[in-house]
Amino acid sequence: MFEIQIGSSGINCFTCIPYKFLRLGLFIGVGIIFGLCLIVELGALIEKKKINNVDEGDQDKDIQQSTLTYFTFYQIIVIIIVIVAIIGLIGIRQENKCLLGIFNTCNCCFFFIFALTYALISLFSAFSNFSNSYICDNTKLYEKDILYKVAAETLCKDGCECYFSGTIARNQLKYVQKYSATDKTLPVRFEQCTQSQNYNKTEIASLQQIESFYECSGWCTQYPIQFFNDVNSKINASTSCSKAIINYWDKFFGYIKIIAFLLSFFFLLMFIFTCFYCFYPKIYNKKMDSTKIALINQ
Repeated sequence: MFEIQIGSSGINCFTCIPYKFLRLGLFIGVGIIFGLCLIVELGALIEKKKINNVDEGDQDKDIQQSTLTYFTFYQIIVIIIVIVAIIGLIGIRQENKCLLGIFNTCNCCFFFIFALTYALISLFSAFSNFSNSYICDNTKLYEKDILYKVAAETLCKDGCECYFSGTIARNQLKYVQKYSATDKTLPVRFEQCTQSQNYNKTEIASLQQIESFYECSGWCTQYPIQFFNDVNSKINASTSCSKAIINYWDKFFGYIKIIAFLLSFFFLLMFIFTCFYCFYPKIYNKKMDSTKIALINQ
């Protein structure tokens, strides 16, 4: 038999935080959960709508589909989190340990889900060749690059007068030579030119969606106007589409890693503080000089 004694100068883990502050902290935590759920839900809806607009012919099809699945999965998780947060809110208000137990079990599960997400994306970023597949090799010819050269020599030239409504910038003069600022019936993309019939329609449709989604122009070499979406569109002329795709997905996975890390850390804190709240002593004798904890081994 042996005995461990914690004197009056010791610290009881469950009473080092005032009960009212602990309770208030949990209410604030639940409020943060509702706020995060709203932000994640809105963000997922916006990104899903954006990604859904990308044509099936795009080379990004596999990763886009997996990303859509990812967003759908997390939308379901968000709905579950909201339900769990409501259970937790009721449990905190009524001090119902059964509801708090359900709430905290889910906190633990959410921690593992987001921690696993962080780990998987970190591994994907470290070992995936996704970005390398879009890096242009100057020694190779790409069908998309060939299409851009043809489109640049055709659209808004003598063979295919276009409708261009804006002011022509200096770097656009080379590409916008034959145009009308008033006739909206004229072509605004290469696909509307008769010369486009001789080229791969799937690839043309793919480039249209790439330009629309990534707001870029040119595959390996950037152009100051869009040839496959709309020559009047505002674009970032300093970035080619291959670079725009790499930049977009690198930033996307970077944001997801940060969000997953923060959420996993947050749910870990919620789990710990909910444990403190559940096991907080209802009656605490402040005049007690010492607390004895006896462990008996027979």
